[in-house]
Amino acid sequence: MRGVVSEFLFRNPHGIIRLNVTNKDGKVEEWKAETNSPSILERRGWKRDSLKVGDEIIIEGWQARDGRSYMRM
Repeated sequence: MRGVVSEFLFRNPHGIIRLNVTNKDGKVEEWKAETNSPSILERRGWKRDSLKVGDEIIIEGWQARDGRSYMRM
């Protein structure tokens, strides 16, 4: 999924990335992606400032089974 970061919360128990994603109809939707805990992210090279509001990123994960705009990275 490609989107623009609107918020990055580097906190326990899991980090959160909020993204503004343009869907195939051209409408912007807000998506929420849950990451691992900050301690695991740090072991993988992430820092509190790894993502900033306005950054365009591509992430992979699993969408919520109920179809919500939520995913687990």
